[in-house]
Order: sequence, then C-alpha cells, then structure tokens
Amino acid sequence: MRNRILLCIVASLAATPCLLRAQLATNAADEKAIAVAWAGPANDALLTAVLKHVRANYRCPVRQKPGQDALKDWSDEAPGKLGKLVTSNDVCLLVLANMPADSKLTEKVNSTLRLGLLNITGLRLQQMNDAKAQEMYLRRVEKESMRVIGESLGLPECPLPLCAMNQSKTERALDTKGWNLCPPCDVKAQAILKQKGVVWKIERPPPRKPAAEPPPAEKK
Repeated sequence: MRNRILLCIVASLAATPCLLRAQLATNAADEKAIAVAWAGPANDALLTAVLKHVRANYRCPVRQKPGQDALKDWSDEAPGKLGKLVTSNDVCLLVLANMPADSKLTEKVNSTLRLGLLNITGLRLQQMNDAKAQEMYLRRVEKESMRVIGESLGLPECPLPLCAMNQSKTERALDTKGWNLCPPCDVKAQAILKQKGVVWKIERPPPRKPAAEPPPAEKK
C-alpha cells in the first residue's frame, strides 16, 4: 500500500510541470498584450530589439503578429486590412512598415482601431555604413515605436523634450530625446494598461550559482 501511494505521488509530481506548461501556453495566448507586426522586407534583428524595448519600458506583455506584405502608402484599404489583425486581447497594434524610400508617409495612428503604423524607412540616416549609424537608427525606431504605441493607447503628446512621447520636430531633437517615458507619462501609461486589463508579471532573475570553491593549496 505504501509503495502504491508513493508511486501516485511521484506520478502527480511528474505531471505537474507538464500541466503548468500547458496552462502557461494557454494564458500566453489569452493575456492582454501590446501587439507588434512587421510589414515589408524583414529585419529580424530590428524587430527583436523593438519587441524587447517595448516590453521592458511599457512593462507589458508583447506579442508578435505575422509578417505583412509591403505597404506603399496609406490607402483606403490599409486601415481595414491591418485592423483585422487586432484581436480582443490586443490593447493596441504597432505596425513597423519597411516602406519604399520615396514614400512620404511617416506614421498613422487610429486610436479607434487601436492601430499605429510607423514608417521605419523614414528614420534611416543618409549614411548607414558604420556601427554608430546603425545604433542611431535603432534608437530612433525604438523611440518612435514608444510614441506611436502611446498615441494608440490614448497618451497625449508630452512637452518634455527628453520624453519618448515628445513629438520631435527635427532629427536632432529625435536623436537627443530619451527612448522611454518620463515619470508622469509612465504613470498615465500604466493606468491605461491596467484599465485595459493588462497584468504584468514581475520576472525575477534566476538564482545565482554558488561560486566554485578554490582548489586546496598544494603542500610544499
């Protein structure tokens, strides 16, 4: 009898991680989150960086949507087509559009559809040949992604020049402003996300491994 009880306990403990993984997978699909989609020729490294940046600075779950065909302009069909990507569990959708260089569109925000589009091609520097230019380009995309998402959520423009919600009028202003929200805008953003049902789970770093003991000194 005792062995049978022990076998039942071991079996239940072995099944617990599988059940937890299945539950977490279901919750991940159902949880409220900011959605991000790419349109046009892909840049996986840039998309990954933006996903991490938005997730860390809005302190909100972020989900990636399937890639979309390239957009040449903001036609009458674009809002409806992109709006279909927004589900009830998406608090908003940011579309990073890798558009043609001659496109005059910079961004579009439709708060009713909870949709924001950012033309990342327009943020490129004239010379993209070195690592510094690539880094500046990444920072521009991160900053403007924060702002377009904020506008999609209903955040107003911020007068503080270092806040990501500030509408930069020049490239210099864009390059010198911060890539996160100022404290007042952050409080507003968190209140909006909470109202929309977003639950942020604090992720704790894994425990540090104990330092290895030094080998015993050799006796002379």
